Amino acid sequence: MKIAKMMVLAAAAGVMACPVFAAGADGKKAESPKTAAPAKADTAKVDIWASLPATVAEIDGVAISKNEIISFFTAQFPNGNPPPFFTAELVKQVAPRLVKGIVASKLMEKEMEKAGFKASPEQTRKFLEEEMKKAPKQQLEMLTQQLSMQGKTLDQHIKELAENPVAQKQIAKVLFARQTFLKDVKVTEQEAHEYYKAHPEMFKTPADAPNMVRASHILIMVDEKADDAQKKAALDKINAIKAQLDKNPKLFEALAKTESKCPSGANGGSLGAFGKGQMVPEFEKAAFALKPGQISDVVKTQFGYHIIRRDAAQQASTVPFEQVKENLMGFMTEQKAVEAERKYMENLEKNAKVKYFVAEPANAAAPAGK
Repeated sequence: MKIAKMMVLAAAAGVMACPVFAAGADGKKAESPKTAAPAKADTAKVDIWASLPATVAEIDGVAISKNEIISFFTAQFPNGNPPPFFTAELVKQVAPRLVKGIVASKLMEKEMEKAGFKASPEQTRKFLEEEMKKAPKQQLEMLTQQLSMQGKTLDQHIKELAENPVAQKQIAKVLFARQTFLKDVKVTEQEAHEYYKAHPEMFKTPADAPNMVRASHILIMVDEKADDAQKKAALDKINAIKAQLDKNPKLFEALAKTESKCPSGANGGSLGAFGKGQMVPEFEKAAFALKPGQISDVVKTQFGYHIIRRDAAQQASTVPFEQVKENLMGFMTEQKAVEAERKYMENLEKNAKVKYFVAEPANAAAPAGK
């Protein structure tokens, strides 16, 4: 559902990619694109919103102005300025969706007001705390580390969001949706199993290509600029882990889950299959040199110290229902939620006599796969 798309974790927990994947074939760290030297400024600044009419929509005869759309959109950026790629042509493409989004928001706010459903810091904080409890341990640890680098604790971050009026409104809408048009949205295990049997092609896994390897790793991170004491501590830790694995290689997944600082640790350290040029050079060289089942010595990269295990290549197969059941039920629940929201908003629009004055562009691209 669009409204309930965890703005919480979007705002509160960005997922980092595992720090072994190379940005380029040369294995060097990716650099931020350098901003091109600005061209000589025109005397008149281009108004990217010029194509929009003064009134973009009406709800029960009450106008929604172009300025509301501009304010809503620019508020998404820290400095209030859209990025350079957001041109007048792009405005024409996205404006209909922006207008529909504003209308949907206003219609829902009216329904919430009728029901006496109000946003509050207390409600927002409670919701955030509950969602954080449900978040994967690895993701929560990463968020905590990121906040620590900003000099914040998780509790301080939640408090800031709870005091943010925008976050309050968004979360209030999620809660209102759950109590109204989403309250009966659910998927049974039987429904999921029927879907599984009806769509076998969705659950087939192809065999790994001959030029790929499959590997897992345990990572103890240390910055290249760290002092000698920090580097020694990290090296001592990875050596201690290696000593445990030398005695009992079967501990690999368990140690990856408890000790690895890569998000892959949650999956026992598994990185899946990869080819040459996808990992940093030192990691790639070590992984490709191993035989299936073999565990490497400690490998140093720019991210820290790794222990790598080469895993058996994946053969073509069908994933058992039990392995996909949870994700499949989540996917099907989301699909039902989207449909429930569509019908609910469609009904609100009809009863409110909504009129739109921003048409879809004539040359709008067809949806992918159509």
